[in-house]
Amino acid sequence: ERQSRIQEEERRRAEEQKNQKIQEEQARRERERPDRRLKDRKEVEKIQKTKLNIQRLRRQGNLEDMSSVLSMDPVLRSYIHKAAKNESILQVIQGLMRVQEFKEDELQRKRQAIVDQQHEKKQSLFQLHRARLQNATAAGRSIESVQLRNDNESSNFDMESREELRIFDTQMMEELKKETHQQQMALQTAGVPGFFMTDDEDEQAVQKLILDEMTALLGGIIEPLPDDTINSLIGHLEVQQPPRDARGGYGGERGAYVHAGERGYGGERGGFGGERRGGFGG
Repeated sequence: ERQSRIQEEERRRAEEQKNQKIQEEQARRERERPDRRLKDRKEVEKIQKTKLNIQRLRRQGNLEDMSSVLSMDPVLRSYIHKAAKNESILQVIQGLMRVQEFKEDELQRKRQAIVDQQHEKKQSLFQLHRARLQNATAAGRSIESVQLRNDNESSNFDMESREELRIFDTQMMEELKKETHQQQMALQTAGVPGFFMTDDEDEQAVQKLILDEMTALLGGIIEPLPDDTINSLIGHLEVQQPPRDARGGYGGERGAYVHAGERGYGGERGGFGGERRGGFGG
């Protein structure tokens, strides 16, 4: 009984310590919130003119002119060129690109594993249905009821398979949305102008143009970074680092920022710093 009381007291203290840490973290976030809002407002102001120009081009249907929209905002371009003098920004972009490539490859493997498993089950079901028809024919029974059963099972299987993939895709889109937010925050912290956490389509379009301009200005200045340097730069993202040859893509209509996957699922617009072939989706 005494040992039980001691264990209960230890559990109570551990729970109190856990709750205290949670309260301290919440208090810290509350203290930082005004500063974060102020920083975000400043970045919003920087891109406001370009955002309005993008909205105007959308209304006019002139999306092919999107790449030149930054030339209409010399103030924003001056921010970009000033930030491009900081070579550490390219290091952050390289690090984020490595992480995204890994996650794209991981997501593609998971989805393909589901598709392969469904294919195997489909083949097994086909064999079962064929055996039923053969047995019914050999026994001289009518095959109409057997065929109806087979058709119902096939229809239900196809419906369940589509639903399984839909649920997977929905979950992954939420995960990729969080990844986009992490990238936005990391790029803001690194000092890339116009970056803040947003889901607004036009604001994300401006951010993509900014990063395209940044990578064009910084391209080729710095050699590829060693793994330990990249790990130290982006360790706060809490994502396992990818191998150097990791590739792949997972698409949506809106890509995440730093890279477009080479094997994306139907993405119309790729991620920042890559071609329009998939990339993290929204």
